[in-house]
Amino acid sequence: NGPGAADPSRSRGMANTSHGGQSSRRYRPKSVKPTNGHTLWVGDVSIDATEQDLIDLFENCGKIEMICLQVNQLRNGQFGHVKFFETDAVDKAADLAGTPLKGVPIRVDFAEDKPISAYRVGKDRSMPETNKPEDCRTVWVGGLPSDATEEMIQSLFERCGEIKEVRLDRSKRSGTLFCHVEYFDSGATVDRAV
Repeated sequence: NGPGAADPSRSRGMANTSHGGQSSRRYRPKSVKPTNGHTLWVGDVSIDATEQDLIDLFENCGKIEMICLQVNQLRNGQFGHVKFFETDAVDKAADLAGTPLKGVPIRVDFAEDKPISAYRVGKDRSMPETNKPEDCRTVWVGGLPSDATEEMIQSLFERCGEIKEVRLDRSKRSGTLFCHVEYFDSGATVDRAV
């Protein structure tokens, strides 16, 4: 009834809201989620982490449309964006702020939704100027790591549809690897791969 009765309930409420202690706030979103937002910014990602590691971390939150990681050369780590198909998945993923990935707690924040082409890096940043040709069955993939194999490409792109052939080649000018992934079907299969 007196001041002593109010204090325990007040401190209990504070304990619930500070769940991970003061330091956990460092990892949580600083901005307000855009209305119907589907995109989460991730930072302080270990240099050893891969996009697949992020997929594994966020897979229980909802279906992922796109992940794009970039090296943060100033911090010897990575940052990037994860775009989900459902806006509710962003809220669930934000709750994983501070979760260690390859030993490093990740930071998250809400981000504005952008077309997928906006996340491409380097000179291939924009989508092709041309429209997809009718009955298109082949996707070009550039900027591959030097140790990429046809099997690696196959395992990555087969989730989009049945692959007829993977053709891996090296640029005569720069020496970088690229490939063509040819599917049996056109349409949604090629769209998913892009």
